[in-house]
Amino acid sequence: MPQAPCGAMTASQADNPYEKPVDAPHAQEGTYDAQLLFPSLIGAPPEAFTSIIKRDGRQAPFEKAKIASAIIRAMESVGQIDRDRAESLASGVALYLSKSLRVQTPTVDQVNDAVERVLIELGHGDIALVYARYRDKRARIRELREGNMKPLLYELAEARRGRLESETASPASMFVRTSGDTLAAWDTHKIVEALMRETGMDEDRARLVALEVEQQILSSEVKTLTASLVRELVDAKLIEHGLEEFRLRHMRLGVPLFDAEQIICVPNRDESSYPRDPLATDLELAERVKREFALTRVYGREEADAHMLGDIHLHDLGFIDRFQACSASLAYVTRFGMPAPGHPRHARPPRNAESFLSHLGRFSAAIRPHFMGAVRWDALNSHLAPYAAGLSEDALRQFVRLALIGLAYRSPPPRYPVTPGVVHIAWEGPPGEEGERSLARRVALALFDVCTEERFSRGDAVDPVLCVHFDAADPSRPLPSEWLERAAAYAASGGAMMVAFEREDTDSLNGEPPREAWQLRGVWANQVTLNLPRAAYRGGGEEGVRTELAHLARLAAQAHTAKRAFLERLFVAKSFGPSSFLSAEHQGTPLLDLDDVCYAIGIAGLNECVQMLSGRQMHESEEAFELGLRLASYVREQGVCLSEEFGLHFEAVPVRDSEVCARFAALDIRAFRDPARGVIKSNPITHDLYYTPGVEYASKARQSSAGYIHMMGRFHSIFPMAPPAAIRLPEEDSTPAMAASLIHEAARQSQVRRLVFEAGA
Repeated sequence: MPQAPCGAMTASQADNPYEKPVDAPHAQEGTYDAQLLFPSLIGAPPEAFTSIIKRDGRQAPFEKAKIASAIIRAMESVGQIDRDRAESLASGVALYLSKSLRVQTPTVDQVNDAVERVLIELGHGDIALVYARYRDKRARIRELREGNMKPLLYELAEARRGRLESETASPASMFVRTSGDTLAAWDTHKIVEALMRETGMDEDRARLVALEVEQQILSSEVKTLTASLVRELVDAKLIEHGLEEFRLRHMRLGVPLFDAEQIICVPNRDESSYPRDPLATDLELAERVKREFALTRVYGREEADAHMLGDIHLHDLGFIDRFQACSASLAYVTRFGMPAPGHPRHARPPRNAESFLSHLGRFSAAIRPHFMGAVRWDALNSHLAPYAAGLSEDALRQFVRLALIGLAYRSPPPRYPVTPGVVHIAWEGPPGEEGERSLARRVALALFDVCTEERFSRGDAVDPVLCVHFDAADPSRPLPSEWLERAAAYAASGGAMMVAFEREDTDSLNGEPPREAWQLRGVWANQVTLNLPRAAYRGGGEEGVRTELAHLARLAAQAHTAKRAFLERLFVAKSFGPSSFLSAEHQGTPLLDLDDVCYAIGIAGLNECVQMLSGRQMHESEEAFELGLRLASYVREQGVCLSEEFGLHFEAVPVRDSEVCARFAALDIRAFRDPARGVIKSNPITHDLYYTPGVEYASKARQSSAGYIHMMGRFHSIFPMAPPAAIRLPEEDSTPAMAASLIHEAARQSQVRRLVFEAGA
């Protein structure tokens, strides 16, 4: 039918005074009457409608622009893009609806019917056909979501039969290369089975998705496919139908081909000390897969997104099935023994030094794969003492040397950085006779001598950190002079030395004791770090920052809850599961009790958070430092409150991880460029950006060792489980007297709970 120019007066307008142009809203009235074959109208013009009825019964505003957009999309499919004509046609649809429905409010389907009729009657049949097909597709998707699969399955089956009759391509000619290195014939039912098994989808819906994927493959005329490609096509179809929940359960984890080639074939581009061998690349590929698994199956969408955006940092995603750290006792070995390799039953407890060393090595090798960080060995000298009786000095040193190597041995060798084990030495020895205590002290001195004489940081062993305890609860009680001198001498010689101070409000280093002496204690299950500077960028003032910190702490608690649920899955199988050594019970008690573990809520960049709020860094004024203490205390309080709410033990701790601080800074300089530029620090040589770790002062702050100890002591009084204050002794000028003075200062003049000496200027 010929079309009248847009806006031209038709014969119908000249004959009927009601159909000539008048003021809005009927200014276009009559433009399409002759073409749309409207019945003649007598009386007042129709009233304009302003709303439509949605499919769920709700009323929504009528928007002509949406009709125009839909017509434009249909025009694009046939290569006829004319926005002015689309707008004009949309006006025709509105006029048609007004005159055909009078004062009624149209439904969505009535609007769609009107669009198709107007397009057809105005000579746009090709556009009307595209519009109808798109409308039909949307209807099929709605039926799929509503669970009505029968009509859709029938339609697909008819299309499949027609295609097989008209083309040579058929499912029988297609093959799939499976993950089992076999070539299998195409079978749609396998897709159906996989969807039902992995996602819980009902059979009809799974059959519909499988048939649509088959049609897509037949259209592409691909003869041989891979199992990964088929899975990707299925996932794409699930996205198309809006079935995101099912896609997340069905998705494939893996590494892109390019990345895999870079990992396997290309040498290290950094100065990493890890061996670049096939075992290392095996572990790196496995870490990539576990990282994806953690973000999609362990943590929730909110926590995963917060990690990706930089609000929080989920530590060790590639090692999601591991714990962070623990304290272990060799009482397990002396009580239960250890199973021989390849045998499930435990050998009897050791009776001499040789069998004890064998058990010790296997116990260390069994524990190490389950922990990312350090394994701390409680009172090692006391456990070695019973097997050292009667040994000469040379034999004792050899016995101690082999024990240290057994505890430091890496099995299997990990790709991630190896944290040296911490060896606790109990100078007072075990309770009992004086002879036993004297023997324990003899072993303690041998431990110092062996560690002073040689280093284990070569091959498959690393230097342990020797840790001694001093009672600092009573200021009037002097520190044991002989013990203090030996610890100070070892620290001055460059050895890794930690000092733990037992104060009135702590059980020493590792929290509450376990139910049994042989159980693991001081276990950290997971760590989530909060981006404190970002809280300052968003919060504005101190109250706003507190609100932001509360939100971030809750995200961390949610992440810890997800990790706890995942660990429970690993423990439920007990001796048959991947955590069998930790979860297997002895007389009804497991080596690791999940109810006795801690979850760390880390804080990083406190200095920059304070600088953003006050304009000064923590070392620049007492007011800024006090603000830092208040914010740190608030995070600690949030951990306590969330512990009661979630039923888990959350501990707020400062985080000294430089990689996390650098990641936060790199993300914040893009998301909060203007405020971040004023506080982010930069390495003067490499120009790498970073935040100050944990609760530390800025690296440029001039501070004496005594002043640093006093400052860290104030934060240790807030965070009982904080990392030790790190003291660097000068490599050339350090003396035992200098180290002893710092230990005495820390014990009597500060609230520091742990102190570690590091070599270097």
